[in-house]
Amino acid sequence: MNNVKYWATFSQLGLGYRTVKQLLTALGSLEAIWQADRQQLLAAGASAALADKLEVGRQRLRSGQYHERVDGRFEIVSIEDSRYPTLLREIHSPPLVLYVRGDLTALANRCLTVVGTRIPSPYGLRATHTITQPIAAEGVTIVSGLAFGIDAAAHQAALAAKGTTVAVLGSGVDLITPFGNADLGRRILEASGTIISEYPPGTKPERHHFPQRNRIIAGLSRATVIVEAGVKSGALLTARFALEENRDLFAVPGPIDAPTSAGPNNLLKLGASPVTGADDLREVLGLDRHAPLPNTIELRADNAAEATLLRLLAEPRHIDELVAISTLETSVVNATLSLLEMKGRVRHLGGMNYTRVS
Repeated sequence: MNNVKYWATFSQLGLGYRTVKQLLTALGSLEAIWQADRQQLLAAGASAALADKLEVGRQRLRSGQYHERVDGRFEIVSIEDSRYPTLLREIHSPPLVLYVRGDLTALANRCLTVVGTRIPSPYGLRATHTITQPIAAEGVTIVSGLAFGIDAAAHQAALAAKGTTVAVLGSGVDLITPFGNADLGRRILEASGTIISEYPPGTKPERHHFPQRNRIIAGLSRATVIVEAGVKSGALLTARFALEENRDLFAVPGPIDAPTSAGPNNLLKLGASPVTGADDLREVLGLDRHAPLPNTIELRADNAAEATLLRLLAEPRHIDELVAISTLETSVVNATLSLLEMKGRVRHLGGMNYTRVS
């Protein structure tokens, strides 16, 4: 069995990186850890529970239960692989392996994590695009979790900028979840982006996977932006991981009476840096603060109504807002949006909010 399979099997058994490093120091190699009997493992510092776990693992491997899940069309990058993201390797509990679908080079770029609530306001969607799109256009990879709401908007903003984006899943990379974002996952891959997970192909999303997933989302980036989040949002767990790993944490200020602003506003009270535009992130990402924001979108319209809506949808807007500021009749806005959506020029974000796509 090669080293990648050892790492993958240890990962599936739930061994942490520090545990494996301790055993490596005592026993000398991954193969020696795998072949060690109970007494050797105990002498190397393993607990009785860990020794039992490894014995069960050997039995499962002999019965072929791991081969099918480890061998396949999805690339496996172990923590000793030079392509493993450097920043992620530095966190307290890095995943032993990453299952990777897509272009690995996206993981080698500078990364910015952008996350938030699954039920965003129009303000939150606009803020996500306003902050994320110019950064992605300058070659920074946008990292998020492919969830509905702010996560999806962050990925979409990167795609609209013709940039790269990485989606970190709480399932196997062959099961793009949530299933309603399967098309977004496909577009990420088509745009030379990446879908990754520490869980092997075939793994279904489980509630306890997502807190673990969030440490990877934070760990891939030097900086994390929280756009909107309720007081119990998973995005706040990502923020906590970022702080624990001494990464830069930013939050978008929001209205004091909006439930989705409670999370970022509290983070600001605790010392997170406010972000109100892409310029606020340039220094931490090593970008030129004085460079003009790239104009990455070429408008292609077949009539005046399409041109008007495409111009207004440079940031996400609710259909009522489009009617109010476009001076177009409601029926014209509805019909034009439907046509633009079929052409792939705009995307419905849910709740009658729309945004322009590349």
